[in-house]
Amino acid sequence: MLATDTKAAMIDGYLFFFGGGSLLLMLYLGKIIPSLRFLQFIGDALVVLIFEAVMIKEPIHIIKNNFVELAGGQLQSDSEWKEIKDIVTNTPIRHFTISNVYIIKTGSSILILVYISQNSASSFIKKDDIIQFKASNITQLIKIGYPNVAMELIIQG
Repeated sequence: MLATDTKAAMIDGYLFFFGGGSLLLMLYLGKIIPSLRFLQFIGDALVVLIFEAVMIKEPIHIIKNNFVELAGGQLQSDSEWKEIKDIVTNTPIRHFTISNVYIIKTGSSILILVYISQNSASSFIKKDDIIQFKASNITQLIKIGYPNVAMELIIQG
């Protein structure tokens, strides 16, 4: 939410700066070159239209990212995703392997789905190993940077 507000404020600032600057520029340009006097009336609108054409990708990017996260989609920030995945995959485990990590972000809540599968050496995953892995303070390490975290283990056959 703060990133969205920051970018919206940045766009508003640029719009104010370029709109006001063009209004002053067109006023003086119309006095210096009489044939361009019509720009005094529409010049600021032309500059704003050009600015909006250049900046249109930013609001579309903001809407896309926020829609994906509000709909319960995968975490969009690559750096946050890598940081959380590294914490999960660097935790020592026995008798099973992590086959995939899926991180879902809805608002400020993060749900981590860890897909585990059995090692080729063992025929099944022991309940004690799952409990030990879940109790290994992974969520406590992640909660340092992300306070609303839940983790679920999904056993693949």
